[in-house]
Amino acid sequence: MLGDGTWSYEWQHGRQLDSMSNGTTTVNFDYDASGMRIRKAIGTNVWRYTYNGSTLSHMTDGTNTLYFSYDSNGAMAVNYNGTMYYYVQNAQGDVIALVNSSGSEVVSYTYGPWGKLLFVGGSMKDTLGQHNPLRYRGYVYDTETGLYYLQTRYYNPEMGRFITADSQLNEASILGYNLFAYCYNNPISFFDNDGREAISICLGVLACAAILVIGCMAIDMLNDSMPTIIDGFEKGLNSLNASIKRIKEGIEGSFARAKQQTKPKRLYEIHHLVAKKAHNASYAARILNEVLEGGVENEANKLVIKYGLHRRLHTNGYYGWANSVVISAYNSANGNRNQQRINVLAALATIRAYVRSLNAMAPY
Repeated sequence: MLGDGTWSYEWQHGRQLDSMSNGTTTVNFDYDASGMRIRKAIGTNVWRYTYNGSTLSHMTDGTNTLYFSYDSNGAMAVNYNGTMYYYVQNAQGDVIALVNSSGSEVVSYTYGPWGKLLFVGGSMKDTLGQHNPLRYRGYVYDTETGLYYLQTRYYNPEMGRFITADSQLNEASILGYNLFAYCYNNPISFFDNDGREAISICLGVLACAAILVIGCMAIDMLNDSMPTIIDGFEKGLNSLNASIKRIKEGIEGSFARAKQQTKPKRLYEIHHLVAKKAHNASYAARILNEVLEGGVENEANKLVIKYGLHRRLHTNGYYGWANSVVISAYNSANGNRNQQRINVLAALATIRAYVRSLNAMAPY
């Protein structure tokens, strides 16, 4: 593809975008040996990118600097010029807002069904709102061009297609023969993290539903991320399924009994997965303070959730469950400090996955 009617494209190595121009603006790109984009330049304005594997970890334009934090579900937080902000995502993985450490929304985004950016709002819409690159489906967005960078290809949401052909033919579907198609022309049901393969969003939704019913996501996540954890830890988590169910039912009942939604002071709040000060969470809090930098204030222990859920989540049942998960993880390391840290981080990921699923179902 040499152009789209607005931009003309220049390619290198066959299918790697080298530059693009609309007659007044020219954008140039550089890539590392593995093909990841490490530089974007428009005249004297230069953006530089750093990755952890294939995940964007750092970006700077020479004036503004951003460091990104992730969990198993995607973007979690961004350090923007020395201040932490937290991502709010919908069920499809779109970044729909950023909030500050007080839970106040400072940026909001609205997208069309194919990912076209329709609106940027909030008190920081002209600063963080523009500089933050993680947008629709968590893809990296180039404000200057309107394209999303998906590692191996660029996606044009105006056209609803990639601007270069896929490197592989997918014969499983007739749409797979269209090498420029984005997500089989079904952006509501699919996403594509790297420009190579569309993945069903339903898989993630079903996984969240599963943890609410039987808690299996917790076990699967721990098995995937910590193969060294002893069998006793897994059995211990299995025994907590009843607690997981009771927490969910208690929250659902509380929402059902509420005759009407009171207008909150803010839409979101920062939830500490292991509470900072609650007496019934003190055992797990002491462990976090022992093995993690920053203790209970470590970013791995924080999650943006809806205001109404946050007000209903701090119960003795939740504290007891979180205590059990963290203590079991810590004890299973048999005194090895490095393994204790790894295990505790995986335990927090388990709690995070469960709370995320509750947040997706909470009305407010």
